[in-house]
Amino acid sequence: MLAHRALAAPYQVGHHFFWHLKAELASPDFCERFSVILEEYLSHAGPHARELRKQANTVHKLQRVAEMVVKLKNEAKYPGTPNTVIVC
Repeated sequence: MLAHRALAAPYQVGHHFFWHLKAELASPDFCERFSVILEEYLSHAGPHARELRKQANTVHKLQRVAEMVVKLKNEAKYPGTPNTVIVC
């Protein structure tokens, strides 16, 4: 199974395995299945799991900054409009 390879080679396979699973969490059809696989992988990944969590946390913070930039740009461009941010 791919999860076993990811655990055996965390930096070569595990890194990509994690991020591909993380990307698929956005799909409502597969979210539950992939979140269980991801959770199980991280529970056995040891120290590599901490690094992946740090990376995911950094990506989340960068996404929030990008959303704030879009919001501020829209406020400057169209003052007085509702502060709605559309994120794809």
